Amino acid sequence: MRWTFGALVIVGAAVLTSCAQPGFNAQKLQRQLVQAGATPEQAQCVTTSLENSFDTNELASHSNPTSEEVAKVHALLHACKVKLPPPASTPTS
Repeated sequence: MRWTFGALVIVGAAVLTSCAQPGFNAQKLQRQLVQAGATPEQAQCVTTSLENSFDTNELASHSNPTSEEVAKVHALLHACKVKLPPPASTPTS
């Protein structure tokens, strides 16, 4: 599956800002991931991996993720076979 940049933004927002909601809601995150193009199995893998890798209180916090947490999420997306497009190149001035 090839993901568009828009899908990556949705997945990134869904996974990394799931903390904006009061409490971690795995079912809601799974629906968002499926809407972004993940299979139901991949979405289940992601939420299970999040729950196994992070304290659910951390997932529900209102803080921005650290670079280490972002790297951990990218690794679990890869482990769940959620394919991310290469990073967009930044235009130079």
